[in-house]
Amino acid sequence: MAKRTVEEKLAHDRMNGRRLDKLKSTVTSIGKRGLKDTFVIGEALEEAAVLLRGGFTGWVRSECGLDPRTALNFRKTFRVLAPMQEWLLDKEVAPSVAVTIAAASREGRERALKEIASGRKLTAADAKLIVRNETKDRAHIRPHGLTSLEQAARAFCAHVLAEAERILDVASCLDPKDEAALANLSSAARDLRPFLAAVNQHAARVGKSEHHEFSAAIKTLACAARHDDIRDAANVLVRVARTRTPRATEDAALGSVDADGTRSSTSKSAIRSVSSAFKHGLTCFEVCAGGGGQAAGLAKAGFHHVGLLERETQPCDTLRAAFGSQYVIEASLIGYEPIDTGPIDLLAGGVPCTPFSRAGKQNGEYDDRDLFPEALRLVGRMQPRAVMLENVAGIMDPVNDGYRARILSKLSQMGYRWDWWVLNCADFGVPQRRRRAILIAFRDSAAWTRFRRLDSIGKYAEKPITTAMAIEAHLRSRGYNPTPELLGRMNRVCPTIIGGSLRKQSSDLGQANTRKEWEKMGFVGKRWGIAAPGHEHVGDILPTNRMMAILQGFPSDWPFRGKPRDINRQIANAFPTPVAFHLGLAIAEALTGEEFDPSRQVYHEAMRRNRIPQRNRSAKTQ
Repeated sequence: MAKRTVEEKLAHDRMNGRRLDKLKSTVTSIGKRGLKDTFVIGEALEEAAVLLRGGFTGWVRSECGLDPRTALNFRKTFRVLAPMQEWLLDKEVAPSVAVTIAAASREGRERALKEIASGRKLTAADAKLIVRNETKDRAHIRPHGLTSLEQAARAFCAHVLAEAERILDVASCLDPKDEAALANLSSAARDLRPFLAAVNQHAARVGKSEHHEFSAAIKTLACAARHDDIRDAANVLVRVARTRTPRATEDAALGSVDADGTRSSTSKSAIRSVSSAFKHGLTCFEVCAGGGGQAAGLAKAGFHHVGLLERETQPCDTLRAAFGSQYVIEASLIGYEPIDTGPIDLLAGGVPCTPFSRAGKQNGEYDDRDLFPEALRLVGRMQPRAVMLENVAGIMDPVNDGYRARILSKLSQMGYRWDWWVLNCADFGVPQRRRRAILIAFRDSAAWTRFRRLDSIGKYAEKPITTAMAIEAHLRSRGYNPTPELLGRMNRVCPTIIGGSLRKQSSDLGQANTRKEWEKMGFVGKRWGIAAPGHEHVGDILPTNRMMAILQGFPSDWPFRGKPRDINRQIANAFPTPVAFHLGLAIAEALTGEEFDPSRQVYHEAMRRNRIPQRNRSAKTQ
């Protein structure tokens, strides 16, 4: 087939652009959406996804004003239910019911369609119960009025818990000289107090009082009038919130109860973001795991962590919350000797980058913080089938040529074949200019032959995700309406997120030149916030840990632990999760000889967010 000329490519791009404009007009022109509109939008978005390939998420968010998860629901409804569109319209099925049915497993979908065929009018709550197979008798389904009450109660409880968490965050980072913040904190506690009083009454009736001290601290804060009293009450609230109850301490010591009635010394993670659609059964041991950015990506790629080695307490607490305490090893890599972990498929990690960073002295192998020798020692001890180590791009500078050659020679002596290259995380859908050097090695020659180096994903190299695309939803989360001028300033990838040094006592945006880049994008350069801006905010944006986590690609439910500065350090030092995910899939394909479509993980996560069970799979490892 003859290659297209430049003119033909430009004409093709212009034609695609015109078609995308029409599809955008179709999506945005529809107001109140019935079921027929849902199919029209789904068909338009499905065609747009084919035209855009890797750039669909950013396009649908910025051009159509739709959350990508909502867009996925429209596409799935069209893809699955289009053949029976007329029948569903005739049955007057609600759009929310159709979305739930489309996202369900085949068995759940057939159960719901059978109910509709019998003449029953389903609500969205009914449909969810049926596709989950949580009821076998129609009488067990709650009446619609009670279902509405349950939904309202759940939404209210979620709001109260979020407000309590916000009050605690503000109290943890309170500036004792900020009188306005003190007054707002006391006012928020007063708003929360009536609900806590009702909870206390119920707890007294059932004999539970674990939360009593927290409620009492909120009450004290609500009643405080003088600024000194508010400060003291805020300190008490923070101390009480961080104190573990005797019951919690006992549970942590004894562990959870297994299915056979015995107590396990470990706990199971409840974090959805480490769930994977890929069941290849490969194992991973990670060194210098930090706050878990790389670990999250590899878990999404289907790797089961048998060990996460990290020396600092706060990142270890984060890893325990995400993966369970049984997998976390709080120890230094220096001198660490692995216990029996069984065969390891992948040893991964990001050894300290300070010895090779261009922002430092680049002492390389003569820097005491260089841990490449320790990582190679562990490779020799554990003999993993594959190795992945990441570091700053500075290690590829000519000054480090000799050291790199000695590292690669050591791997060759141990029987590994290797590749070492530099990638830009922005080319993988991360809204950040972050260049990293990636070392990947395989012990099996067949796996090495199958491995393909990844330099980018989709069209992100040409059309990267911008800062505005990434954090706009977060900016709007508390009622703030960002101006077009601000979003225009943020319409670019952000500079490299830094600030992970132990020597720094506060969060910042880096050195002067880097800080100026952030300021040009609409961020305050020398102050740090604790939450998204409120509806009354005017001017530049205070950066927050949540914003930085989004820009690093962390999952939205990642359970960071520690003080705000500790969390900032975990975020800044992380290897972006999306990059680790795609590299993990490439390694898994090389080790297994199978192909893994990254879009399967997108559908998998969407189903888990909607709490729709996947189709039962064989327990046999693929």
